[in-house]
Amino acid sequence: MDFNEIFNYVSEGIKWVSLGGIVYSGAIIGCYIYDGTLFHKKIESSKELEKIVKEEAKKLGLDSTKIDARYNYENKYFAQKNGDRYYLHLANSWEATRNTVKHELYHILKDCNRKNTFFYEKFIAEPRAILYGTFGIKI
Repeated sequence: MDFNEIFNYVSEGIKWVSLGGIVYSGAIIGCYIYDGTLFHKKIESSKELEKIVKEEAKKLGLDSTKIDARYNYENKYFAQKNGDRYYLHLANSWEATRNTVKHELYHILKDCNRKNTFFYEKFIAEPRAILYGTFGIKI
């Protein structure tokens, strides 16, 4: 193989890896935007959040009595485990929808009981939770 042939293979590989990264990122961003658009009812109160958490936790087989749902906490949303309790924080933003609650509950089901690395979080945990939150697909 001469230098030009190697260069062509490397260039082609870089092109396809870049295209894959763009498609992957676009799909994830598209799902986030879809979950927070006008097509989904925004959660407006802590009471409504607690009701939705109970309904969605039951669908996943989670014990909703072990989940503390908090609304409008530091303007971000996340799920975490502390001891034998789980905490679901939901910000009062355009992303405060049932799909976001489903997404975070799926993290509680699959990811809160393990130590997550950066790559696990970005390429396994997040896409899996996005699929469940957006489309209801369990992986």
